[in-house]
Amino acid sequence: MSEVLAYVAAAVVALWGVAHVLPTRRVIDGFSDTSRDNRLVITQEWIAEAMAMWFITAMVVMPRHSGAPTSP
Repeated sequence: MSEVLAYVAAAVVALWGVAHVLPTRRVIDGFSDTSRDNRLVITQEWIAEAMAMWFITAMVVMPRHSGAPTSP
């Protein structure tokens, strides 16, 4: 049961990352009155946040998928 919950949680976080990265351009377009450099920083931040979510997903899925022991 805990394995199923871990995969479900990983899937939710992965989808959250996808939902976070897809509207990035529209969000950045909302900052039209800022400088180009500031828009690039905001873009980088949004993409980094999505990548962090995908990294968390990988940290949950990879040990379970590789067959590594998950409990002492």
